[in-house]
Amino acid sequence: MALVTPDTGAPRIFASPLARRLAKEGGLDLSALQGSGPHGRIIERDVKSALARGETAKAAPLAAAPSADITRKFFEAGSFEEIPHDNVRRAIARRLTEAIQTIPLFYLNVDCEIDALLRLREDFNVAAPLASDGKPTWKTSVNDYVVKALAIALQ
Repeated sequence: MALVTPDTGAPRIFASPLARRLAKEGGLDLSALQGSGPHGRIIERDVKSALARGETAKAAPLAAAPSADITRKFFEAGSFEEIPHDNVRRAIARRLTEAIQTIPLFYLNVDCEIDALLRLREDFNVAAPLASDGKPTWKTSVNDYVVKALAIALQ
């Protein structure tokens, strides 16, 4: 069995681990540097001098969206109806696509211990009166309690 390595098409960049870390922290493209270390290796001094000159990595061009022809190949002919967008929908789509590609995204996650809230919710839902069809007339969600708590906190 032969070992297969991916061909990235770009030449390998020889740099010390410290130089790689400094370049990454400084937003510097190592392929633009000429190394002064042994055998042309990029070393700390090369990265620091490039950062002192104000060099930074260039932004990669945005990938083009797939064409309509490519998208149509995934579906059988006649299995869909193509409805052209009006100008308003086209502008909205363009702006949303631009926003998702250019604005940095971040997500926040918080772990909350809500065992007591879940027990309260269960007790409250069990106590709901039943309609004529035997189903509860209402059912609360965790979101209901969160909204109520926020309303009380904001008073």
